[in-house]
Amino acid sequence: AFIKGNYYFVDKTKYIKSVFQDDSSQVLLITRPRRFGKTLTMSMFEAFLSLNYDDPNDLSEHIELFKDKEIYKDKEFCDNFMGKYPVLSISLSRVYGNTFEIAFERLADLINNLASNYSFLMESEALSKDDKYKLSCLLDSKTLAEPKSLVAVGNSLFNLAQFLYKHFKQQCIVLIDEYDVPLENAYFRGFYDQMIDFIRSLFESALKTNDALEFSIV
Repeated sequence: AFIKGNYYFVDKTKYIKSVFQDDSSQVLLITRPRRFGKTLTMSMFEAFLSLNYDDPNDLSEHIELFKDKEIYKDKEFCDNFMGKYPVLSISLSRVYGNTFEIAFERLADLINNLASNYSFLMESEALSKDDKYKLSCLLDSKTLAEPKSLVAVGNSLFNLAQFLYKHFKQQCIVLIDEYDVPLENAYFRGFYDQMIDFIRSLFESALKTNDALEFSIV
């Protein structure tokens, strides 16, 4: 939006290369202060790395966004990384409320919206019947918001990454923005223990034991 809207944009695209080449960690945690450009940086990563799901060979949108940026001067890196990955990107900025149940409903809504981006996988021959059942549950917003769906939501990022990996035969990039919002809210509202247990299960399944994961930024 910044580039297309002709706003001022400080070119930090070289950071994309540094993350892949200078840091061997599979999960990178960014803990900069507020208003430091973290969300914009996450958007930059998504725009650069994400596959064109309609036509994975079409890089015209990527080229239009990055053709006059520093990273585009490195043709070898762009050939190897630009538009090559399925990307799961989610912001937890709206996961708050007076109770755990309210915060969970908001997270379930975010997961439902995220899953809807990949509804085309319901037609994938690479997914099993069980995979498609799990995906259909994530696409059902009413059922997903119910307390009984704690496990489905907790496993959602792991499962979506697995589905994309199976379909595209390419490991995924996972971007999680505003990870601290649900925890800070829960601490002040009195249900921190319940929320930390749930967030731990969500993150561990997606980031720690996931063979479909190429790299993650939190």
